[in-house]
Amino acid sequence: MKKLLAGFVLLFTPIALHAEYFELGVDQTSGSNGYSGTSGYAQFAFNKGLYFKPRFNIMQTNQSSTKYGSYFARVGYDQFGFIGDEQLLHLGLEGGGTPVANGYGNVSASADMTVSLIGGKAGAVLAGPGSRGEKGRWGVGLTRVDVGLMGTLIEHREDAPAATPDVHVGQADLGAFAGVNLLSIQGSVQATKSSYQRPVPTYAAVQPNLELVGVSNTVAGFPDLSYNIKVQMNELVLFSPYVSYTYTTFMQNLPASHAMQFGVSANLAMLELRGSYQYYDPGKGYATRNYISLGASLNFGAAGS
Repeated sequence: MKKLLAGFVLLFTPIALHAEYFELGVDQTSGSNGYSGTSGYAQFAFNKGLYFKPRFNIMQTNQSSTKYGSYFARVGYDQFGFIGDEQLLHLGLEGGGTPVANGYGNVSASADMTVSLIGGKAGAVLAGPGSRGEKGRWGVGLTRVDVGLMGTLIEHREDAPAATPDVHVGQADLGAFAGVNLLSIQGSVQATKSSYQRPVPTYAAVQPNLELVGVSNTVAGFPDLSYNIKVQMNELVLFSPYVSYTYTTFMQNLPASHAMQFGVSANLAMLELRGSYQYYDPGKGYATRNYISLGASLNFGAAGS
């Protein structure tokens, strides 16, 4: 893992030298069933509203010797004043996937759009893929309202056991989200509906490393409907506490899951520290799980989105 982090830094150092703003972050999650997950990202902001954000997420449990890694790259664009002085248009494209491990892999591509109806000059968007979530402030100001849409295409591949055909399943996600800022209180809501090119075969193993909004650990399953609600208070002295709830239904007759997360971040000039506790209930018939996450970010230059 140390070699991966070092390689990640070295790979993108030349880009950082040409960026107006550069941020580097890493998070470690540990929990039930020997779960260990490491995620990292780098964000580079350039002039004219462009930014580039590569990220990765690697996880493993004691129930399998296989490590699953996901790797993505995102390009974003911010345009102020496209309608009036207070409006912000945010556009994003992201691609990546999971290299084949233990017979499973996927590739994905997504696009999203966010519009700040009020208070667009306050900072990063409040919700959706372009938001920074607990990794820093979402924005400041008396009032702000953001709304947006996103779409994702995913191709799953699984090498099935002998006597059964390999699994190739196409998945399309459509999501809507909104965020509101009022004084020091910020809230966001996001809902995502998944559809599939054809019914997921009953003999197919579940996707082992699904990322869900508001859930610190990756989970196993093909999602049907997922929604997340989050409320955060900005900088009570140095700290910004938040609470988040995520509900998800799944295909293949799997039970619905519930995740409740409590976290806090501390902004110390160039350094940000964060931590969270998460209670995860996979549904009827499965034991509940607990997870702890710790992370840090370093930023250089003027604040970006």
